[in-house]
Amino acid sequence: MGDRSPGERRAARLLTAVALVVGVALVANSATVHAFDLGGERYRYSAVELEWDADGETFVFEELDTEDETFVWGESDLVDGPERIRGIGCLWAVERPRLCHYEASLVESAERSDGEPASVTVEAPVEAEHVSLYEPSYPDRYERAIARFVALDGTFYRRSLAFDRNGSSERIELTLKPVDCESVIDALATNRSALDPPLRRVVDGGTVTVDRRLGTRGTVVETDDGYVAVVGDRTRDRRPLVRWASGLVQVAVGALLCRRGWSGLRRTRLDHEPP
Repeated sequence: MGDRSPGERRAARLLTAVALVVGVALVANSATVHAFDLGGERYRYSAVELEWDADGETFVFEELDTEDETFVWGESDLVDGPERIRGIGCLWAVERPRLCHYEASLVESAERSDGEPASVTVEAPVEAEHVSLYEPSYPDRYERAIARFVALDGTFYRRSLAFDRNGSSERIELTLKPVDCESVIDALATNRSALDPPLRRVVDGGTVTVDRRLGTRGTVVETDDGYVAVVGDRTRDRRPLVRWASGLVQVAVGALLCRRGWSGLRRTRLDHEPP
């Protein structure tokens, strides 16, 4: 042991350190981190071009790099079609149906005699039953806040909420103001430069698959050529047997490396002991 040259001892110490670090990393990854997760969840993201019709009443989407995959909201069976636009409420059926019905009744009662939409403002005590509709209870944990805009009966409205506390009582003031499609998108769009690298590749026409949710489904991004919406966020089929086998292999290899590293550490200590 003690007859090894200084260079050999340095190489042995380096190999010991690498074995310990890699071994611990493999065991920790299998147990908690899951950075290398074969057979686990996968999320696929892509983008669709976003425009609006001549009347400004609905959005039109076109998949990037295609010529004939154009469709209108709610009228397409495309697998990767957008399920919502982040920041616009009542665009998908499962989103707060009671809230959508309540606000639809408000704008219907405020409709002008000529049939054109009009702004509506209502006030109510916070204790009122409908106020609970505005609590942050989205099923999607990435979007808890109430959307700034809402789509009701073919018209977009800017939604404004204000709470007024007067002593022990508190009231809520809700205003719904008609806006056009272009104004909605201008207000919601994110600049491409503000995106993380994976999402930039998505916006540039690529497809990104990751092992965790990015929380960007329905995000509108402004590009040099117009607007796109991020779509996807769907879990691919899990392969539990592959995931289990991968974890088992990682633990086994990690344990062997840890054992080798520990043995090397002990040998290194013996090398430094006086004869």
